[in-house]
Amino acid sequence: MIDLVHVALAASAAAGVAIGATVAVERLGGRIGGVLATIPTTIVPATAAIWISMPQEAGALESFRISMALVPVGMLLCGCVLATWRLLPQRLPRGWSDARRMWCTLATSVCVWATGSAAIVAAEHAIGPTLVTAAVWGAAGWAMTLALGVGLWRISHHAPRGHRKVGAVALALRGTASGTAIAISTAIAQSGFPIASGIASTFPAIFLTTMVATWIAQGSGVPTGATGPMVLGSLSVGAYAALSAVLYPEAGLALGIPLCWVLAVIGTTVPVHLWLLRGARHSPAPVTRAP
Repeated sequence: MIDLVHVALAASAAAGVAIGATVAVERLGGRIGGVLATIPTTIVPATAAIWISMPQEAGALESFRISMALVPVGMLLCGCVLATWRLLPQRLPRGWSDARRMWCTLATSVCVWATGSAAIVAAEHAIGPTLVTAAVWGAAGWAMTLALGVGLWRISHHAPRGHRKVGAVALALRGTASGTAIAISTAIAQSGFPIASGIASTFPAIFLTTMVATWIAQGSGVPTGATGPMVLGSLSVGAYAALSAVLYPEAGLALGIPLCWVLAVIGTTVPVHLWLLRGARHSPAPVTRAP
């Protein structure tokens, strides 16, 4: 049964995060803003809603842990979505308008996520996942996300800041769009299907709204420059989910949530930020060519 209160809480949290994430990328630049925009946020109410909605019966704990173990696989799909935004626009016809390129990239990235999610859910249903196999999939997904993020960052270190002021109406629209998307994915997560819930909890609502909003407001350079740092920053989400599989049952939500968040940030966000900072200091400045 879908708990509308938890859906509303998740949607409200996502709305606030969407506004904060896009402002961070615009004002701090893709490197710092991209990492800060992907610290564990919407995954917190999503995982809490899944945990609360789990029936108090035998096997429910294992189902929860399986769904959390698969979250890094969902984050790999989110990384592929961001890779689409980094690689596709420059390969589209040069005669296309900026808006047309953005909408084409958006449609393609959503198709990438939907196709990948359907394939993963179908494969896992066919295999019949155990906690061990789900953990192996999750670990592999986390490692592949790391490799993808490093690859995207090495393509280009140029991650500019935005210079245009964004109005309150635009910020409100960003929050509304993201909140709606997270409300839908949280409702799916409460539907009683552990595999689908783990994947649905990672729907890239924040990523997509950040990409679209910053592209419209600041141009394509700001969001595309943030893709590598955002992929690397999203590693903390997979880490949070893996930690929640252990700490939620043992410590409860009141203690488990802050513990998971602090450990995920210290273990992934901080090292990623330091590595990106070191790479930016040792990289040459982008060359600007005359038209």
